[in-house]
Amino acid sequence: MKMKDFRREISSELVRKKMLEKRRMKQTSESPPVQLKKNKPFVPKNIRVDHSAHQPIRSSRRRCGNCSTKVKEVRTEWICSVCNIPLCLNKNKNCFTDYHK
Repeated sequence: MKMKDFRREISSELVRKKMLEKRRMKQTSESPPVQLKKNKPFVPKNIRVDHSAHQPIRSSRRRCGNCSTKVKEVRTEWICSVCNIPLCLNKNKNCFTDYHK
């Protein structure tokens, strides 16, 4: 048997074995898939807490990404320039700094 044929045979066996393992895993794991919450905006923490370029900018009124809930809707006209998430920014409430801590 030539070396080239030997390598082909080994690689095809490895691929076949891996495919069989995947099929077995699919058959044994019948747990329901994890569902993500769709109502909260997601920004990775390393971007969110990086204080380099986050600036509040005015935009159209949208629901605050930090304090607004389905029960109590809070609207704001400020969004973060980096995260693109609407956040409250006024005398009484400052979700902008809370969100970026």
